[in-house]
Amino acid sequence: MNAAYLAGLVGSGGLVVTIDIDGDVTARARRCLAAAGYDQVRVVTGDAPFGAPAFAPCDGILVTVETTDAPAAWWDQPSAASGSWPDPLAGSAPQRHPRTPGT
Repeated sequence: MNAAYLAGLVGSGGLVVTIDIDGDVTARARRCLAAAGYDQVRVVTGDAPFGAPAFAPCDGILVTVETTDAPAAWWDQPSAASGSWPDPLAGSAPQRHPRTPGT
């Protein structure tokens, strides 16, 4: 699970938000993450292109599915100071997109 891996990186003082559109997937993720003690992970059932505005701004976004474009929420929700997001854009190697002030 990427959320558990990221939770290990951010530590107990950090926060990881994971999104999936499938309610069965998110229900299982909640159970498994809670059972494993990952209290700093929030599991959201929703459409990932809209991001997680309730948790914005964030330090970064990690996209683990192929996309052909970057929805506006992925540009708007990372903080201007430190946010970025890597993604596997269709037809290319994974890329890192830094979020710069004013963009």
